[in-house]
Amino acid sequence: MISIKQKVFISLIAVFLIYLLLIVTVHSILIYPSFQELEYQEAKKNLNRTVHAIERELHHLNTLCHDWAAWNDMYNFIENRSEEFIENSINLDSLKTSQLNLVYILDATHHMVWGQSYDTETGNPLVIKAFNKTVFEANDSIINYHVKTDQPLSEISTTGIITGEYGILLISSRPILKSNNEGPIRGTLIMGRIFNEHVIQNLKDQTRVDFNIIPISSDRLIPEVNGVLNQIKSESTGDYFKIETNTIYSYTLFKDIYGQSAFLVKTASSREITQRGFITIRYTLISILGIGFFTLIVVMFFLHYTVVNPIVQLINHTKSISEDHDFSLKLSMNRKDEIGALANTFDIMVDKIREQTDSLIDAYFKLNRLTKLDGLTKIANRRAFDETIISEWRRMKRDQKPLTLILCDIDFFKQYNDTYGHLAGDECLRDIAKIISESLHRASDLAARYGGEEFAIILPNTPETGGLHIAERIRNAVSELKIEHKGSKICQWITISLGVSCIIPDNMDINDFIKEADNALYMAKKKGRNCAVLSNL
Repeated sequence: MISIKQKVFISLIAVFLIYLLLIVTVHSILIYPSFQELEYQEAKKNLNRTVHAIERELHHLNTLCHDWAAWNDMYNFIENRSEEFIENSINLDSLKTSQLNLVYILDATHHMVWGQSYDTETGNPLVIKAFNKTVFEANDSIINYHVKTDQPLSEISTTGIITGEYGILLISSRPILKSNNEGPIRGTLIMGRIFNEHVIQNLKDQTRVDFNIIPISSDRLIPEVNGVLNQIKSESTGDYFKIETNTIYSYTLFKDIYGQSAFLVKTASSREITQRGFITIRYTLISILGIGFFTLIVVMFFLHYTVVNPIVQLINHTKSISEDHDFSLKLSMNRKDEIGALANTFDIMVDKIREQTDSLIDAYFKLNRLTKLDGLTKIANRRAFDETIISEWRRMKRDQKPLTLILCDIDFFKQYNDTYGHLAGDECLRDIAKIISESLHRASDLAARYGGEEFAIILPNTPETGGLHIAERIRNAVSELKIEHKGSKICQWITISLGVSCIIPDNMDINDFIKEADNALYMAKKKGRNCAVLSNL
């Protein structure tokens, strides 16, 4: 006959093993994979941040090319070939200031009117094979614009990458227009910037991501590049992640302007999260194992002082936690003996598990919040804007209440950067972001950096009159900052232009709603800037 002591011993062993198995299973299936997923998301975020940084370089170059191409002086130069214009506007100092290595000006028949390429650090001329000619073919990808139906002339451009003897060259070309972005097109302006180590280092400093650029040469593909290219072709996302013991390597492919593979972007992300997670799980399991064995020894040693009821209570409590995962449950035995001590120890262990679980959850949400914060202005970023506008669109559509969107742009911000420098430009962006954020008083309102010097404000349950009122409040607040702007064509201070769009969501596409706000912003600029315009939606 099995004694009570043996039954209790067998029961405790069984419960302990089941509990330990459940803990190991939970850690193996839920907790540890969550660490791996966090690492993967971090690696993906670092890769996307790097890609976006390179795309921003192309966008900035395209914007600069547009500023020069849509210029009456440039437009007239095609006809009069003024030497004074060359000396004053497109000299070496101008190229250095704009960090340009190449500027080519073509007439309407694609013949070169003027063209130079320099090493901006030494001032020595460069001979770039793709531009070592006086006439460009009409179907050359560099000047062959992909024009959409009814596309404004100001939006026509070709931007991309070419590779050659000087490595990677960022290229942008635009039609030469009048300053008001009207034609007829009189020629083509091409700008180029060498994607050198200095530019790459600046991007590393901006993104705080450890990445490398691996050029692709068809005549010599190293095994790593060849293997990665094959993996990228097989992945539907176009990205490839290689997991090693201590590092996750992320790869993505950039193609040149001709559609050929140009270079790989490779980022390295530390696997510190899973390493720390593994250590935490290991110590947790060791702690649980140690406490469990200690409890078993204590119970067996003082078995003759106990009865079955406290043990049954302990077993039922353990099963309740393992089944319900409710770590708030307490034994709370008011005993001043070994069983009471066991109960208190068990409660402490559960509290530690709960604290660790809460800490992991808090860390996850803090990390998630950081991914939605713009690093420069400390307000919401474009990702947060995209998620919020969709969420509020659905909510307002369900409640049949108005949704207002304001898009605002700093007037002549490029000239501000050219005059005062990018550090002053960053400070200006922070000041204006603060003004916009302080102008919103409801928790449901969102101010976000939309891109570059553009900001967006989402105002749920706000009619168009309220949206215009807030837009004017922001515009006046920015004017009252009195940030000096000698390069502005309308005011001695920094000003902003705003476009307001308001609608009770229906079957309209949300992108059309955003476009209406953008059109209103365009009309504000066309009216002379430093004003707010309501769309005709």
